Amino acid sequence: QGVRVIEAGADFFYHSSPQQIADSIGALQDYRIRVRSVHAPFGKDCNISSPDVNKRAHDVERHAELLRKCAHGGVYCIIVHPGHDDAPELAPQMLEWCRESLKTLAPVAEESNVHIALENMLPKHPGTLGEQLIDVLDSVESSHLGICFDSGHAHCNGKMADVFDKVKDRIITFHLNDNDGRRDLHYQPPYGTIDWEAFTRVYRAMGWKDAVTLECAPWAGQGFQKMAEQVGGLLKHFDERIAAQDQKR
Repeated sequence: QGVRVIEAGADFFYHSSPQQIADSIGALQDYRIRVRSVHAPFGKDCNISSPDVNKRAHDVERHAELLRKCAHGGVYCIIVHPGHDDAPELAPQMLEWCRESLKTLAPVAEESNVHIALENMLPKHPGTLGEQLIDVLDSVESSHLGICFDSGHAHCNGKMADVFDKVKDRIITFHLNDNDGRRDLHYQPPYGTIDWEAFTRVYRAMGWKDAVTLECAPWAGQGFQKMAEQVGGLLKHFDERIAAQDQKR
């Protein structure tokens, strides 16, 4: 399928010894496959901004454990949700709890040399707006904190290019997917309604050189290689169109 970079789930890391992690990552590297990122647990069961102070402390420790485990595999970053939508009326306060949790996790990230990528969220969650995420990162001040930009989440907020432009200088990883603007469908680009030309304008200005995670299944079961070719071709098409438009000005 030609896959060279993947984002893994957290369960393997939680349930494996340091040696098992190192051996498995090494086996993947023999086939030129790199585990660049790992998605931390999320939702009500693992929430670093939980209103329950005891549960929040427990969930912060689970994230710290994942950081330490990922260090044995040379993982670049873990993806962390700022919080869950089980208490949307508390979203502003949950951002404060998220901030405090990250202050605890940042030294662990630095010691482990594994970055934390805070993901922009869906409506009614804490961390939906770009300025909210930037404010949290600025208040924690760590070289090992950044942003995971999720195109689908931003589109459901109706401000995809807006959020992208605000956070572009702090992005350390991506979740690219498409949807209808109302539901988090995780369609392959461009089979939803996202304006991918608007995305490419910001993406082009970034000069991003590393891998981009496609957080979606291949359209119509056609395979990962075809999906990568199609999404790559999509971005290239808009990049060339924008370059031609800029040249005419």
